[in-house]
Amino acid sequence: MKKLTSFFLTAALVLSLLAACGQPQATVPETTAQTRRALAYEGKSVTFIGDSITYGIGLENQTNQYWTYLQKNLKLGLVQNAGVSGSCVSTQGTRGFERQPLAMRVNSIYRADIFVIFMGTNDFGCDVPIGTMDDTQDVSYMGAWNFVLNSLKQRHPDAKVILMTPLPRYSKKINALDLKLDAYVDAIKEIAQVHNLPVIDLYTIMADEFTEANCETYMPDKLHPNEAGHELMARRIQAWLEENAELVLG
Repeated sequence: MKKLTSFFLTAALVLSLLAACGQPQATVPETTAQTRRALAYEGKSVTFIGDSITYGIGLENQTNQYWTYLQKNLKLGLVQNAGVSGSCVSTQGTRGFERQPLAMRVNSIYRADIFVIFMGTNDFGCDVPIGTMDDTQDVSYMGAWNFVLNSLKQRHPDAKVILMTPLPRYSKKINALDLKLDAYVDAIKEIAQVHNLPVIDLYTIMADEFTEANCETYMPDKLHPNEAGHELMARRIQAWLEENAELVLG
């Protein structure tokens, strides 16, 4: 009798397992690729190095800056604003050593997991000579960039660095050196390529919205974005960062 009972229990167990195999299994929804890319930046400390746009000139509410949107949406950790109004990358322009050019203050910038450098429009406006890639000191625009990036790499070897080109601007078309802003944008792209750094080309990415016709909407003084401009910038930057998370973080 015991053997018969054991047989029936075993048979019932086998039938139960077979029935379970035929049923659809509950699955845990996979995190979307976009979400995974966004979460790649969660908790990362980021220092945004820039000029008056990063500082917040042109905003009625200083909490509505492009980097504050990024801090919230990407769940960043410690975020530092290293924007100085009027700052150039180089000292070799009409503003000289005024307003803390980046080449002067780079070694005082506190460490971070990621440095985002968004500069260059003031170098154009202050007639800084472009120079060449052979310039390694602050004797020109490209020389200042080389000096800054080499200094960051030496002081913060494990940090990631992202360059961002200037936005389109309409307050000045050509400088005293007979150069357009395009020349300074192209120089940043060349610098990024030589230093093997990612570059967010805001000059191109924002070209369709940041037009002279749309200045009242996004850039009332034709140079500094307003709240709507910063929010739009943040959306474009965030999309780029998410799409290129592996490139940025390695």
